[in-house]
Amino acid sequence: GFGVWSLAFGQMSGQITASIAYWRVTRNQLSLAFDRKIAYRLLSFGTKLSVITFVGILSQTVDQVVIARYLDASQLGYFVLGSMLPELAVMGVCVSASQVFFPTFSRVQAKPRLLRASYLLSLKYVVMITFPVAIGVAIVAEDFVTIAYSELWAASVPII
Repeated sequence: GFGVWSLAFGQMSGQITASIAYWRVTRNQLSLAFDRKIAYRLLSFGTKLSVITFVGILSQTVDQVVIARYLDASQLGYFVLGSMLPELAVMGVCVSASQVFFPTFSRVQAKPRLLRASYLLSLKYVVMITFPVAIGVAIVAEDFVTIAYSELWAASVPII
C-alpha cells in the first residue's frame, strides 16, 4: 500500500536488521563516543576504497557513453547486450570474492606487507577462477545469444 516507498522501507528495514544481527554476533558494547584515531583509520581506508569504486564505475560506463554519442541506438543495444553476459559471469565471481576478502583486508590494513601479500594472493585466485569463466562465456556466446535472444541479436556475439 505504500507504492515505491515500500522498496525504501524494505531496504532500510533490511539494513537495520543486518546491523542488529552483526552487533549481536560480535557482542561488542556500543558507544556513542567519538574516537578521532579510529575515525581517521576508517576514513583513510574507506576513502581509498571509494576512489577505487568510483574508478570502477567510471570504467564500466564510459564505453557506453562514447558509443551512444558516436553510434546509433541499435549498435548501443548490441554492445550493452554483448557486454552484459561476460560482465554477469565474471563480475559475479569478483563481487562474491570481494565480500569475502574485504573483512580480511580490513583486519590486516595496519600491516602493509601482510595486506599486500593477501591482496596479491586473492588476486591470483580470482584470476584463476574468472579467466576460465570468461573463456567459457566466449565459447558458448553464439549458442547462448541464439537460444536466449534469437538470431536478431547475432551482432552482439563478437562483443561477448
